[in-house]
Amino acid sequence: MKGKRFLKGVVALAISTAAVQAEKVVEFDNGSKLTLGGDIRMYLTHFDRNVLFPDGNSLPEEGPAIEYARFRERFWANYAWNDKLSLNTRLAHRWQKMSSNIGNPNDQGPATWEWEDELVVDSLNVQINQVFDSSWNLTLGRQDVMFGNGMVFLEGSPYDQGRTIYFDGVHAMMKGEKDTLSLFAFYNDYRDRYLAIGDEDRRLRRGDVFTTGLYWTRNWNKAVNTDLYTIYADFDDQFPNSAEPVEYNHPLDENASIYTTGFRIFGDLHEQISYSAEFAKQVGHVQDTNDATGSMADLRLMLRADEDTALKPELNFLVTYLSGDDLDSEEYEGWHPMFSEYPIWREELLAIMTNAHWTNFTQYRSELVLHLNDRWRVQANYAYLKAVENNGTGDGDEIGHLVSGFVDYKMNQNWSFAFEAAGFMPGDYFAEGESSEWVRFMTMYSF
Repeated sequence: MKGKRFLKGVVALAISTAAVQAEKVVEFDNGSKLTLGGDIRMYLTHFDRNVLFPDGNSLPEEGPAIEYARFRERFWANYAWNDKLSLNTRLAHRWQKMSSNIGNPNDQGPATWEWEDELVVDSLNVQINQVFDSSWNLTLGRQDVMFGNGMVFLEGSPYDQGRTIYFDGVHAMMKGEKDTLSLFAFYNDYRDRYLAIGDEDRRLRRGDVFTTGLYWTRNWNKAVNTDLYTIYADFDDQFPNSAEPVEYNHPLDENASIYTTGFRIFGDLHEQISYSAEFAKQVGHVQDTNDATGSMADLRLMLRADEDTALKPELNFLVTYLSGDDLDSEEYEGWHPMFSEYPIWREELLAIMTNAHWTNFTQYRSELVLHLNDRWRVQANYAYLKAVENNGTGDGDEIGHLVSGFVDYKMNQNWSFAFEAAGFMPGDYFAEGESSEWVRFMTMYSF
């Protein structure tokens, strides 16, 4: 009975939101404009318990695969007084129903997400364009920010698993003919104290985080463009070594102060050839005492067939290096993911296995993309993973092989669907690694 009410509620919600679709823009006599919209995303997910415990000996007990339905609803509004001043807000709500999990599937303390559990202020900011008739734009308040390919800076609230990614603070951006310069300063509490409705105890990140920095993009020409950035982040962990329940826990949840400096060069060498090469270095301290010396490299080559080619195939090659920590050293050499703890390469399987704590691996990845028509898109991927430091349960450095595939269908401007699947075959990095699979079906309705 509860399951039927659950599905009826979802259908009713979709119907009610569709009813406002025709009135999403309201123009006023004074020249101001109100724009309304939103989206509803549904996941049906299945994955082996081995995803969480690749080493079979680490399984606390035998049991079924983990399965759940997860929903996220977002409603947003933009009120623009004119071209230079606007107010943006977005409310979000996320809930899920577990059909199987480790322990009690729908009573996991802070990890429990129930219907009508909360209403989150996902975005609330004022945007001022051309400040004092200059080329600077200013955004004040809660906002989403992404730089480059998202390898360093995108995710501000990783532990809510795709509900929000916001940063709280100020972002100033100057746009010139060839240059874009961003200056920013954000402070995010380890939990959200500004919920419209809900529980303030949910942990959203490692701790209270202050970050500031600059990101400069220079467009030299079509073939050569550069990014240069330096970012400082201070993590003040509220509960190191505490018994208070948290959704995630990493060995380096303790306090950290890290400077990350990097550059990226990218562009189009030809109409059918694009590339991106990024390198970043970290210095500072983790756990208050250990020197941080992590590094990251991300290389990408994208090949596209001519537009008139059947299926419009694309072939991508990626090499990613994230330094690992030598446990015999007093320094911490591992790459600290900072604001990139999310499924960077889309498939959730690898992100779930590592809690999106990207560190200590080298990835060699290839991707084939086919466009069947304007609505259908198919992608197949293969990745070979090796550990930089052999600190696993096995006697080798081969993490394993990852195979994944995605099928995307865009029915119209409102409805889109995706089927995603991945399989992981562990290597000798794990003492008794067991293969696992992950499957997900997604529906998105935008209005």
